[in-house]
Amino acid sequence: MEYLYIYGSNNFAMEKEKPVISLIKAINHFHRGVSMRELAALLGVSYKTAYRYKEKVESIGFQLEKNPTTHRYKIAGKNRPEFNLSFSQQEVDFILNAINGDSEMHNRIRNKVYIHSDLQYLPGKLIEVTFGHNIKQLQKAIKDRKRVVLKAYNSVNSNSCRDILTEPVIMQDYYKRLYGYTPEKRKMIQYKTERIGSVEILQEGQMFTDRHIQNPETDVFWWMFEDRSWEVSLEFNRGAYHMIREEYPRIDELTSEIKEGIFRFNGRLASLVPPASIVLRFPGEVRIVSPPELENLCFEKLKKLPFF
Repeated sequence: MEYLYIYGSNNFAMEKEKPVISLIKAINHFHRGVSMRELAALLGVSYKTAYRYKEKVESIGFQLEKNPTTHRYKIAGKNRPEFNLSFSQQEVDFILNAINGDSEMHNRIRNKVYIHSDLQYLPGKLIEVTFGHNIKQLQKAIKDRKRVVLKAYNSVNSNSCRDILTEPVIMQDYYKRLYGYTPEKRKMIQYKTERIGSVEILQEGQMFTDRHIQNPETDVFWWMFEDRSWEVSLEFNRGAYHMIREEYPRIDELTSEIKEGIFRFNGRLASLVPPASIVLRFPGEVRIVSPPELENLCFEKLKKLPFF
């Protein structure tokens, strides 16, 4: 006999409800819908078991609609529910602010909050001690409006590893990205938190709060929009599309299957760097439709290769 308490706190049911919760989250994640065979593969169960989970999801009140052509399921309704059993950044901040003290009990609670937060979705790993400490330091600096030094930050674009002074403003994309005002550049800059060696909080307060952007507008690759943007169109084969979507799930909302096995992305981007990187990572599997500037950027990057 199986038990299901989606909104309850009965620990006895936790293991039973996990696959069903995962199924709801999987369906809710893909904007174009998902087939039963894909769901079975995602959950690591048989097709028949996945179908049984689908029926259970419907029995607790979720209405699923099936596309008669693609046989993909979507959660019905104009406004799809935000179904997330992990703590968001705001929820983590609220809980940590309410916990005062440095006892062993306080530290255990803090660690559990992080483990059950959105940090668990970082690709290839659960939260690591160093990474978790850096996130806590950044959250504290944001709350106290302090400047920080990002120690030994590894920049892919400049091919360097150095310390960077910044005024942290907000973290997004499940804590994977920090947006901070960097005096050296005189503007808001995005930093990948996994590339930060350590975080040093300075005593001095933030000096350029009037230039901070609390909710930066970002594209599907999480780059901030500034003065210029590009309308980009790319075509992927099926394999490349699914691999790219795993890394950048937001491209799903701007991508459609134009013919069997070929997907077209059309969207406004804040930078040509991410699509250029994708084109070079998947030679022969990604085609540039537009703009010409993207082709030129890829060509310039290729010329830097020693064998070119």
